[in-house]
Amino acid sequence: MLFAADVCTNIIGLADPVGFENLEEGRVSQRKLASLSFDAAGFGHGTPIARNASTRFRNKYGKYPEEVHQQRSAA
Repeated sequence: MLFAADVCTNIIGLADPVGFENLEEGRVSQRKLASLSFDAAGFGHGTPIARNASTRFRNKYGKYPEEVHQQRSAA
């Protein structure tokens, strides 16, 4: 079980929190979580993920997260 707290939210899918105090450190934290293995995840904001949570983290934050976030914000 991962307690993600405010590293990300899960309100309408995995997403950044409202704001990071330091964006670079926030991205490092997201990549670290994406490298771990866990089945479930809980969040400070949003619904928990009950299964396959680490796969969802890897898909979202594991590879080139800056590009993923830029693409989503440009859409």
